[in-house]
Amino acid sequence: MKKSIYNIVQKINDRYTIIYNSLHGIVKLLTQDQLGKYEAGEYLGFSPFYVMDGVNEMQCVLDKREAYIKAQKDYIRFTIFPTLKCNANCVFCYENIYNRETMSKDVWEQAIKFIQLEAVKYKKLRIYWFGGEPMVTYPTILKVSQQLYEFCMQHGISYKASMATNLS
Repeated sequence: MKKSIYNIVQKINDRYTIIYNSLHGIVKLLTQDQLGKYEAGEYLGFSPFYVMDGVNEMQCVLDKREAYIKAQKDYIRFTIFPTLKCNANCVFCYENIYNRETMSKDVWEQAIKFIQLEAVKYKKLRIYWFGGEPMVTYPTILKVSQQLYEFCMQHGISYKASMATNLS
């Protein structure tokens, strides 16, 4: 047995230590005696803080993630940043520190091709428009949305889109 790579040990005071396994979301309060046993490798009562020696925990997580994605999703989702331009100029917005660029026509065309290539593998396509203020590029969003919608209708794919906007 070996200690899990997902364990986080934090001393609270001279009497207690907390151990947290971030993979399983389990927390255990340890006395000094229990901490000594944990550190010495006495794993009884410390599941899931210990795993079998041959277990590659990182690969297990990656395998579970892959299985979840394949089993759970009948859709694919893309977040598209059509522009970093914004008409609101809010002081709290992270967009203020970047170049305020807009996607070129070439990038749009390549994005559409890529989305279509991936979308045929799924029953549903979800598009999320995001960025500085997506509506600044409304004509382009309309063109892209129409092309994706028509593609989905031709291939029997459900299409939905949503947007983060300041409604300007």
